[in-house]
Amino acid sequence: MQDLAVVAPAGDLTGGGTVPATWEATKDGLAFVDGVASSVAQATKVITALQATNTSTFETWVVVDYDKLVKPMVSIDTDANNLNYLLEQKKAEVRVGLRHTGKSGGENNPTLETSDDPLTEAVLQHIVHTYDGMTERVYVDGVEKVAAASSGTYTNWDATMALNVANYTSNDGPWRG
Repeated sequence: MQDLAVVAPAGDLTGGGTVPATWEATKDGLAFVDGVASSVAQATKVITALQATNTSTFETWVVVDYDKLVKPMVSIDTDANNLNYLLEQKKAEVRVGLRHTGKSGGENNPTLETSDDPLTEAVLQHIVHTYDGMTERVYVDGVEKVAAASSGTYTNWDATMALNVANYTSNDGPWRG
């Protein structure tokens, strides 16, 4: 996938894993079974932009194939234990781990998690996580599902991490959908 933004460096994503992502023309999107779409180089452009504002919005459209998984949908990481950001399917819930200087429980703990099973198998759903420097929020299909006060900056982010879709950089957490 080619990054068409005019801001350098390019943030192209490439496929990998034992079963790389395939294009589903009838669904107008990528299908993941045991693959990953990962930034070719470090996600420096994304990380630098986030650090400049200390705010973020991560947005994705997903079709969950199996609602029993605990796997990453979007991450900025070096592996499952070293993350700047994690948007994860936790069975029928959405869980977010966001690293910033105000978190006291480790890199991205505590996490923010929905509690009403908003994910449904075989249904196109819109998931958004926002952070305005003071509050984290998770929305599913335009409805706020959970919010928490959480102030801090992204100065502790590791700029060497990669941006990934449907897996970790280490390719050991494949998401299906």
